[in-house]
Amino acid sequence: MKKLALVTSLLLTFGAISTASANEPISAISNVETSKKIDSSSVGVQLFMWNWASVETECVTKLGPAGYDWVLVMPPQEHVTGPEWWTHYQPVSYKIESRLGTRAEFAKMVAACNQAGVKVIADAVINHMVGGRSGTGFAGTEFAKYDHPGLYSADDFHAAKKSISNWNSVDEVQGLELLGLSDLATEKPAVRQKIARYLNDLLSLGVYGLRIDAARHIPVADLLAIKALLPADTYFLQEVAAKLNPAIADYYPAGDVWEFDWVSLMTEAFQFAGQASKLTKTVDLNFLTDTNSTVTMVSNHDTERNGQAISTWDAAGQQLAFIYTLASTYGKPMMYSGYAFDEYDAAPRIMVDGKVANATCPAGTAAPKPRYEAMQFTCQHRWKAVEGMIAWRDSVGVAAETALKGSAGILSFGRGAAGHLIINSNDKLAKVKVKTALAAGAYCDLISGGRTANKVAKKCLGTTVTVDKSGFVSASIGKQAALAISKDSRRK
Repeated sequence: MKKLALVTSLLLTFGAISTASANEPISAISNVETSKKIDSSSVGVQLFMWNWASVETECVTKLGPAGYDWVLVMPPQEHVTGPEWWTHYQPVSYKIESRLGTRAEFAKMVAACNQAGVKVIADAVINHMVGGRSGTGFAGTEFAKYDHPGLYSADDFHAAKKSISNWNSVDEVQGLELLGLSDLATEKPAVRQKIARYLNDLLSLGVYGLRIDAARHIPVADLLAIKALLPADTYFLQEVAAKLNPAIADYYPAGDVWEFDWVSLMTEAFQFAGQASKLTKTVDLNFLTDTNSTVTMVSNHDTERNGQAISTWDAAGQQLAFIYTLASTYGKPMMYSGYAFDEYDAAPRIMVDGKVANATCPAGTAAPKPRYEAMQFTCQHRWKAVEGMIAWRDSVGVAAETALKGSAGILSFGRGAAGHLIINSNDKLAKVKVKTALAAGAYCDLISGGRTANKVAKKCLGTTVTVDKSGFVSASIGKQAALAISKDSRRK
């Protein structure tokens, strides 16, 4: 979202349908201690700026068959009007109607995704409403900055009504306005109830969980109080975007967090040739957030805009970062799929009725492209190597990482006898000989062959990899490429 994209470069360091009125009271119906989690073996994807019809189709035709477990979708509430992508992060009301589709289309999408085995996590903007403007929202609701008739009035916002200046002050971060966006007084029971009513409405439509936008700007106590008004099994994924005050670990009781330092780590390892082998020394899990509470990502919509993340400007490098993230035992991986842009604020193609056009993937989505045209959806989640690595991850399960070695841009590690991965991060072909713990035999490479690489008997759809009787693999790996084999990719 725009507000965070403007500041994360300064803050981040490496290393049944509800029809009840929003004003009616709701009682606590859950114990947050029993909240469900995204399992560590699962894989998700953020489909940024995909409309509901497109997400529905993708869940049924691609995400479910490819083994994705969940999808993060855009904020579904009514928002301010404008051509920019970030309008979706300035709520006008809690009507489920936006330029991405109607309430009925949203509900239909969620049902279809659930049927396909893909859980839906909806982006929830609950820290604030709009910035310094008044007008009419996308669904026709009139508003002013501190006046949302029938929903919020001035007393529902923090009294100071000025922007944050000291980003390390908890009082300012959680009591003042994030880049001029009207800051909701989430400590007030009436505000919590209105937020919870909206979130319960989303959950009633089949949504599995919620990504809490700007969670760092909401006290943990307030989030827990809001969560206590939701079903006990509601999942939270929180955006806590910097290792400043408050501490990221403070948010673990409320749910999972994104690890933004993983973004930096992946950029350092894969944006420049020959750096991947350094991952044997630079991954300090003590520096990163707790693995059981962390969702890892190579990029999201903010980090690809603020320059922190490796993006499709270097699609081959980004693919290697996706491969490594899926192979790692750390965290719960989320892939990213957006669109190309020439300008920071640019949204994908908008139709004459003001709605976002259907997402259309470019021809040849099995592999990264050297270049993507502006406003073209990039569809990284369809890359054959990414789908293959989801199959690899499913195959190796919880087996521990073994035989980690890195030298001269080559990174190699296994999961015991369950699988092995070799990455060549160099800009030229490399010949390797690597010791694995796999049984001798012919295996089908899941990177070049995809998740069904060995579906044809006595033949691999991609590269055939031989493991000799001593467990060694001798192979040539192209520039910025990888080999991944598992016990289940052995040739039939």
